Amino acid sequence: MLFSNPKQEKLILIINVGSCMIHGLLVLIKDGEHPKSVFSCNSLVNLSKLTDKEQLVKKAEHGVQEIIDLINRYLYLIPADNTIPRRISEIHYALSSPWIYSQAKLISVSFDKNTIISHSYILKLIETERAKLQPLQVDPTFIIEEKIFDVRLNGYSVTNWQNMEAKSVDVSFTFSVASINTINRFSMLCEHIVHKTHIYFHSTLLLQYIGVQKSLNISEDYILIHVHGELTDLTIVHNQVCTFFGSFQFGIKTFVKKIALATKTKQNTADSFVTLFAGNHLNSIQNKKSYNVIEKVSDQWLVELQKVIDIYSQKAWLNRTIVLSTCAHEQLFAEILKKVYPHSKILIVSEIDLLPAAVHTLDKY
Repeated sequence: MLFSNPKQEKLILIINVGSCMIHGLLVLIKDGEHPKSVFSCNSLVNLSKLTDKEQLVKKAEHGVQEIIDLINRYLYLIPADNTIPRRISEIHYALSSPWIYSQAKLISVSFDKNTIISHSYILKLIETERAKLQPLQVDPTFIIEEKIFDVRLNGYSVTNWQNMEAKSVDVSFTFSVASINTINRFSMLCEHIVHKTHIYFHSTLLLQYIGVQKSLNISEDYILIHVHGELTDLTIVHNQVCTFFGSFQFGIKTFVKKIALATKTKQNTADSFVTLFAGNHLNSIQNKKSYNVIEKVSDQWLVELQKVIDIYSQKAWLNRTIVLSTCAHEQLFAEILKKVYPHSKILIVSEIDLLPAAVHTLDKY
């Protein structure tokens, strides 16, 4: 057709801010097509030895600025005849600990008789529960995200639940809070690229869950484990609904540092030991000590993982699909999990693949 409307397209930048790495991802989004990653870059940040909040934020700001500079350089060098837009339409920050606190919760209430479930009642229920869960903060905070995943009346998931009667109601929701100061400073770094109304903030935990739902279409219950540099995140999904978020301070860098300390070697040497161990190549007599150390550290990671799982329910773990996402040594963590949970199906996914799909479909959640 001569005057048909061209497909709308936009270029978005996702900045994933973690505890040891900041990742930048340029994504091209076109109507009716899957999001396409066109460029990615990383900035390593070492926050483990910093305790002062101002130092933490400054270090992260430096990493975000490095990402922005690399992105701008890439856009500047795009040939004039390239189909990729030179202008960024939106910037989405995906925040992990220590920049954000996220919690998922399932609330269940029963009544003596049929009761009208109003929108205001559900919001009040969530507000009361959120007040219990939200940690005390010295710095002013605000809620950057709050999502209702599912409302069940009398045990059945209902889309149009407002003003309906029921004798029981179950509400699954999540919320994320962050420091106003930190959010404002991250935002200011990008306001020369897009207007501040086009800068958005999200929980990495929530984005990963949405990304798995969109990309993998898993029908059964599953657990999503994301191993960062200094911590591990855990998401439990039951009946297609996110019902629990949890984290513990033990990640890939923690793993390697513990091995380096125990074997009295440098961290790059310990990192090589981990690679050999995962490939089943660490069997020689001279490496027996390293093998035993890695086994011991693996057990330590599993103990911390199980502590978080037990907060939710130990039974929820058994014979369940495990979705594993790491920034390195994914085969190592897959082998650790297989050894302890041999009946679980383990799917290894890339965070780079999950985030674009998640951001693209956020308005549907």
